[in-house]
Amino acid sequence: MYGYFRPFESKLSVGERKIFHSYYCRICYCLRGLGGQKLRALTMFDVAIYSIIYSIATGAPRPPFLSCEKIGKRNVNLFKDDEVGKRFAELTLVAFGEKLHDDELDGKGKRTFFINMLFGKAIKKAQKSQPILTEISYKGTERINELQNANAPVEQVLGAYGDMVYETFKQMGVKEHEYLRIFKYIAEWTFFVDMICDYQEDYKDGTYNAFYDKECKTLSEVFNKKYAEILQVNNRISKDIITSLNAVNDDSIEWKIVYRILEYSLNTVVYNMLDGADVTFHYFKELKKNWKLGRKNENKSNFS
Repeated sequence: MYGYFRPFESKLSVGERKIFHSYYCRICYCLRGLGGQKLRALTMFDVAIYSIIYSIATGAPRPPFLSCEKIGKRNVNLFKDDEVGKRFAELTLVAFGEKLHDDELDGKGKRTFFINMLFGKAIKKAQKSQPILTEISYKGTERINELQNANAPVEQVLGAYGDMVYETFKQMGVKEHEYLRIFKYIAEWTFFVDMICDYQEDYKDGTYNAFYDKECKTLSEVFNKKYAEILQVNNRISKDIITSLNAVNDDSIEWKIVYRILEYSLNTVVYNMLDGADVTFHYFKELKKNWKLGRKNENKSNFS
């Protein structure tokens, strides 16, 4: 459970956070329904944002808000006939499967071998269920790899990824161009931020990164040298996202939630990275941190 577009509490009311989590948790429960508890680890905040925009664009109903059910199956059963939730869960698996394929091409076979042991069966099942989306994902990744191997400018690589996501949601029934542009630009931004976050790992592995510089081994070093270039890309994509959002005439509460989450993330994530902050988020990492904090507070109370 991870992503850059998170529902920051300071920007949303309690009711708005519940609406966001109704979309987010639907994907989580549908993933579990497709392949058991382990698939819940693949739930992404960013996919939840896609799912909300998709529902606005197509008129799909809002899923119910349910408290987190960690063990039981009641909530999973409630979503067993939710075709939209199932499709986004399958889309998550298709995209993750293509990411593993890309990692294999980059020489990361050992890591992908063990991940495939956990998720491979569910990924193949999703690919079989969604052959057209799988084909779009495969061809899009091939195009991205071609550009990367040719050391193409970062904007071309980001554009190829955005085009792939554009075609994906067009295939899923989104008809209006402005909504499709929003999907495209959000995809470009997340790919861009991933590229920055992965810089040190890519440098170590010798894999493609548009900001690679042989003299810069660390993220802070490449920031110091390419600060202007990185901010220029961030500002361009951020402007495209906000312009596309403003082009949509919608006053629903879902749209307000999407706008606030996107705007806050666009204005903070890259700048926080420039200051050396860790902007990545993962459910299990946060769970471990909260567990340690709980134990620390418990020990304090025992000695007070």
